[in-house]
Amino acid sequence: MFLRLFWIVGIMGIGQCIVMTFLCMFCTFLTCISLSAIATNGVIEAGGTYYMISRNLGPEFGTAVGILFYLGNACACAMYIVAAVEVFLLYIAPNITIGGQEVHDDTGLTGMMSNNYRVYGTIILLLIFIVVALGVRFVQFFAPISLICVLISILAIFAGIIEKSIISSNHRVCYLDNLLLHANAYASINITNDDLCSYCNFNNPKLIDIICHNSSSLDSCGNHTLTCEKAFPGIQSGVFLANLPSHYMKAGEVAPKQYISDKKLEIFQDVTTTFFVVMAIYFPSVTGIMTGANMSGDLKDPQKSIPQGTIAAQLTTSIIYILLILAFGSTIAGKWIFFFKFYF
Repeated sequence: MFLRLFWIVGIMGIGQCIVMTFLCMFCTFLTCISLSAIATNGVIEAGGTYYMISRNLGPEFGTAVGILFYLGNACACAMYIVAAVEVFLLYIAPNITIGGQEVHDDTGLTGMMSNNYRVYGTIILLLIFIVVALGVRFVQFFAPISLICVLISILAIFAGIIEKSIISSNHRVCYLDNLLLHANAYASINITNDDLCSYCNFNNPKLIDIICHNSSSLDSCGNHTLTCEKAFPGIQSGVFLANLPSHYMKAGEVAPKQYISDKKLEIFQDVTTTFFVVMAIYFPSVTGIMTGANMSGDLKDPQKSIPQGTIAAQLTTSIIYILLILAFGSTIAGKWIFFFKFYF
């Protein structure tokens, strides 16, 4: 939700993104009502989802579902850890990246950035292990703290959207014709948003040298336009209509069905996108609805709390996702900026 939803909205468009969200909501809602039916069909003890399924459907189904549930949680944990490292190294503390900020794009199997994910991810995993090893009460102590952090983060998103609509944003992006350019290609790494537009012109020797000699997607040096535009124009800008249609792209493209990118200069799509590929990326964000059921042994009245809490959580998160889709689609520039996850 925090790292990929704005990119998903840009790729799928607001219309298809809402359709995809309703499909995911339908799947999770069916799971919620099935879980609620099982929870109200007898005495619920400790053991969570596995206990309920194995006692109601038999040990065969319980074992099969339990193995899948374990593997799913393991994959989800790995995904969350990698996402945490990405936020930390790209946005919060890029200076502590092993190898420097220059390796942020080196994300191959043996790339330096991939090794950063492994090193810092292992550290985070050890911290999680320590928290879990200290016992359920310690985990429960951190649960409300984590919930408060999530709520503050969601509120901060909406506050930022409102702020960008009221106060003009300093965030700018540079376009060569309709191609989004990477700021590090024509300006220093430590450049501020206020100074970016001063580099986005034909008086910048570094930019001109790249355009004329190194860019594989440009036929010549002339007849091109450089523009510096707002990345977050706000609700009043009318970008909602521009973000309604989908813009699926292939890996390496800088615009739908147009150019194969010069990776040194232009921001490019790093994966071929289709409706189901993007849906697969998005779907893990809606799969946390089992949390309440997994705490069945700690609930005072699980037969009542599990159905109410699970369905309420599913409906609440669904509404938040829809609101975020509409908010992102209404405020962020829809020309090309939505398509690229790693610009800022």
